[in-house]
Amino acid sequence: MALQQDLTVEQGTLFEWDFLVRTNQTTVFDLTDYGVRGQVRKTYDSGVVLFEPTFTVSTAIGKIMMSIPPATTSAITFSGEELECVYDIEIYNNTTGEVNRIVTGK
Repeated sequence: MALQQDLTVEQGTLFEWDFLVRTNQTTVFDLTDYGVRGQVRKTYDSGVVLFEPTFTVSTAIGKIMMSIPPATTSAITFSGEELECVYDIEIYNNTTGEVNRIVTGK
């Protein structure tokens, strides 16, 4: 089951967030042979991807950093009460093709 984590991203700023992937409370997940991907959309069922964050992975310690540059956060515009987007992050095994959603939120 994916972690539910809502984030606040300020328009026009660099956004960086890092986290550890764990197999349990004390053991980090070795991300060797894994890739990371994610998308931001207006809604989960939207066919339009607003942007894809950049990910940096420290494989042996299970650490992932997500970053969104200022140029991207500046380009996001909202009108009225539509002040939220949704995102999810997946890891995928480059050898087996196994995909696991690890984080999701607004």
